Amino acid sequence: MVMCLKLQRNLILIKQVAAKLKPNSNFGYSTNGGSISTSTVSTSKPLVLMLPWLGATKSAASKYIKLYEEVGCQVLVKHSYYKDFLWPATGLNNSRRFLLDVKKKMETDNQPIIIHSMSIGCYFYALMLIHLQREPDIFRTILDNIKVQVVDSPVVGTLEEMAIGVSTTSTKNRTISRLIKSSIMSYFALSRPFTVKIYTEAIDAMKLRPCVVPSLILSSTDDPMALPESVKDFIRSWENVGVDVTSKVWTDSGHVQHLRNHPVLYKDMLYEVLGKSLGRNLTLRAKL
Repeated sequence: MVMCLKLQRNLILIKQVAAKLKPNSNFGYSTNGGSISTSTVSTSKPLVLMLPWLGATKSAASKYIKLYEEVGCQVLVKHSYYKDFLWPATGLNNSRRFLLDVKKKMETDNQPIIIHSMSIGCYFYALMLIHLQREPDIFRTILDNIKVQVVDSPVVGTLEEMAIGVSTTSTKNRTISRLIKSSIMSYFALSRPFTVKIYTEAIDAMKLRPCVVPSLILSSTDDPMALPESVKDFIRSWENVGVDVTSKVWTDSGHVQHLRNHPVLYKDMLYEVLGKSLGRNLTLRAKL
């Protein structure tokens, strides 16, 4: 009983922190403050599905959006929330709704799609993959048109690493971060029958059954949310099923800090991978 009361108090704290991290309402999917933003739609442009880290601001996301707009891509941004992670059934529902909306926004059945996921956005992408694999007929136009995958600062490894990822990106206060992590681990223990099964399915969908397209994986040995051996195992898993992987593991870059710390190399590697699927003209036009 004492443990349950303590967990309840800690979850209230998590919700309070989460409320402060919600994306700006005018950076939203709909005019009433949803969670997706989009640049100007053009059927001739590749469509980027950008899945940023928890609490990413409009200013932070805009730096990544600019990389794609410079080469003529259209960008759709989908933010993740605490509830997508803490109650994965909600994340599954939200990811399916997002995929259905992407289908509506595709004005042609062969519009190239690029996935750019970061931190917890990689987890949201894994939830999307569950639906793509469960319902291939419904989402055929999306599944067949994914041409490139970018995975930046994936939270890979154990549930504890996932908890560290959420707690660390939630606040810069170490005491609160440790409290959030402890609460999440307690929550995992109590809710295991309802949560861990979906987490495991999401990890398997991402790690063992990825889209076999040119892919870029970016991480760092300084990242506490991605153990180096776990990242290497993740890369090997993709290569073993035939994914053309370009990867970079820095030794001097933190979680989702690679673009800020290594902007030239980040851009060059991204455009190189885009060029593999979308044609060399795309890459060359970016560098002119």
